[in-house]
Amino acid sequence: MAAVIAAAVLVRLPASRLSGMSQEKRAVYMTEEGLPYLTDPDSYYHARIVENDLAYGALSDKQREDGVLWDTQSKYPEGRSAEYQKGIVYAAEAVSTVIRPFGGTVYAASFWLPSVMAAMAAAAACILGYRLSGTAAGLTAGILVSCATAFTARVLPGRFDTDMFSAVMDVLLILAMTEALRAQNIRKRVTAAAGFGLTAVLYSLCWSVYAMMFSVLTAAGGAFYLIVRTFIPDAAGIGKRDCTVSGSGRRMAFRRRTDLQGWILSMGLMTAFLIPVNGFSFFRTFIRRVFWAGSMTESGTLPNLLASVTELNRPVVIPADPAEWFVSYVPGKTLTVLNGIGGAAVGILCAGGLVILILSLFRSAAQDNRVPEDERTDFPCVSSEDVAACPENAESRRVPIQERRGSLVYICVLGTWLAGGIYASLQGIRFVQHLSVPVGLLAGACVGYAAYCIMQFKRGLRPVKILAVLLICAAAAAIPVWGSAEICRQNRPSVSDALAEGMKWVRENAENEDAVIASWWDLCYYYEYASGHPAFWDGGSQEGARAILIAKALTSRDPVLSGRILQMMAGYGKRPVTEMAEQLGEKNAFDVLWKVLLMQRDETERYLQETCGFTGEKAAELAEMIHPEQEREVYMVISGDMLYKLGWIEYYADWDFADGGRKPAATVYNVMPDGSENMKSESEKARAFFEDRAKETIWRLFFRADGGEAFAPAFETSDGISQIQIWKVL
Repeated sequence: MAAVIAAAVLVRLPASRLSGMSQEKRAVYMTEEGLPYLTDPDSYYHARIVENDLAYGALSDKQREDGVLWDTQSKYPEGRSAEYQKGIVYAAEAVSTVIRPFGGTVYAASFWLPSVMAAMAAAAACILGYRLSGTAAGLTAGILVSCATAFTARVLPGRFDTDMFSAVMDVLLILAMTEALRAQNIRKRVTAAAGFGLTAVLYSLCWSVYAMMFSVLTAAGGAFYLIVRTFIPDAAGIGKRDCTVSGSGRRMAFRRRTDLQGWILSMGLMTAFLIPVNGFSFFRTFIRRVFWAGSMTESGTLPNLLASVTELNRPVVIPADPAEWFVSYVPGKTLTVLNGIGGAAVGILCAGGLVILILSLFRSAAQDNRVPEDERTDFPCVSSEDVAACPENAESRRVPIQERRGSLVYICVLGTWLAGGIYASLQGIRFVQHLSVPVGLLAGACVGYAAYCIMQFKRGLRPVKILAVLLICAAAAAIPVWGSAEICRQNRPSVSDALAEGMKWVRENAENEDAVIASWWDLCYYYEYASGHPAFWDGGSQEGARAILIAKALTSRDPVLSGRILQMMAGYGKRPVTEMAEQLGEKNAFDVLWKVLLMQRDETERYLQETCGFTGEKAAELAEMIHPEQEREVYMVISGDMLYKLGWIEYYADWDFADGGRKPAATVYNVMPDGSENMKSESEKARAFFEDRAKETIWRLFFRADGGEAFAPAFETSDGISQIQIWKVL
């Protein structure tokens, strides 16, 4: 197990050293603590709530009148609930407590915690692999699960996100359920069931309500086993007498159904643990989301922020180039499902492991009985007399010719997970990491069987056999380990010194505590964390109205309109347009808003009353919100990478309310929207496109330093990697 844990940690070390770049570039990505900036902007939200919990004993220092914790930095000015899964907070605080005597900080704990969770996932998978198919299987499964490229891409040093809990929780759910179904001893049965319930609770604290889906998926695998064993008893090598639950002997039959007892105990304890921790609302929310038919990225009348998030888009299953089938990572390309699980070789081993378990069901029942039930270990295939006669057979008692009931347990639970993982993976790239868990375990089972065959080949030559087994394990894990190491080597933090200096400037020079930051959503979690000031839009607010407003402020051809959009939002957020939409509809509400924002307040009031049909009182109220008297301090932050997202920004700014419009084929600013021509070319089409786009506010500010009467330059810096400009809205 030590080797497996070491592999899971060592493969991730290049991400902590930024070894894939030169020393000069590396320095730009390092914090004052000597560690790189965090990899993903979402990590800074979690870092902020950890700091809040340490400072205030809660995830926020503000709360509403009804007692709900309220985050006033996100989604300004409305704010949003600060209620969040506290597992990541507790874990970071626990690690920081351990490393504090050695000079460690909370930031260091947040940075290294993903590697700790990867090591725990490796250990859990190693234990389950051993239970499934012996030592070789445990070694291989631990590495394949913890080093699957889909998992590594989301769980590496500096990526402080809730995804780091996924693999270890998935494995623990499977381990607890399979042990509860197989345990013959009541004490072991209760222990396994309690472990299942506790894992489900911890999962709910570490991830969103979607964590419940994986608990239910595991329970469904156990239920599938019970159904098969009840209606097809011979498949498990047992008689109907042992699985019947009807007739006059119902009570005795239930006592014999230790698997049914284990499953019922698991369900009961899971429910008993979840209700006190999460309340009944957790179950109601879960049921609503289960029956929600839409995709996470689908848009309705208004756009959906998640449509622009690559990891939530439906992935490619198999690479188009056959040369990429047997690799686990292709530099510069988005992971496919096949690459994410470790490549075609791991997929083949997974299929082989499932076939081996299925074939074990066809062995004769007498073969299971050669070892007394209370002496059986995983994959018993020889009797105790055989072990005494030949010590080499001691290892063969842990080889993959599983007793038939045990085989059926793993077939049903892992098979259900495999099907569920495939379905989840097709919904979004980020869910491939859940598929990699059953794939890695079944691939480990296949390697375990190969190791058994080698160890049973003739007598003697034990050192040679052990070396051969180790070579097979290494060969099975080599491709995923290489891919994970390459991902970590090429890892780049989301922040560099330029952005850090910009936020330091805001923190030190903003005149008011409630000065607001306006920018594209993806880096705003960092801006909130580093500046201490709120932002209009970040990853926690996916509302379409806010997306249109910010996008329009960035791409408007009139800087005055851009500035007034931001001043309106600083006072009342999206409320003016949503209230107008109640009477006018979304499209007309936005069309009217763009017009009245360029008017004076009294003109706006008359227009809303005479042209749009609002009452005098309502028109006056709307005019006040559209042109607030108290203008707040607003800073527009533009980073160089935003220019690479102009395709998406324009997609939201020019939203087609009828059908949602077509997603941009190309988002890089120097490429034509249809991907047909590079803007750097000298063609008339490219020049015309450049000149047209150069009229947008973001281009005027970034390239021409022209803020007109709406924006004043406040701060600018570049570190050779990133360039950042901060403009104050006038």
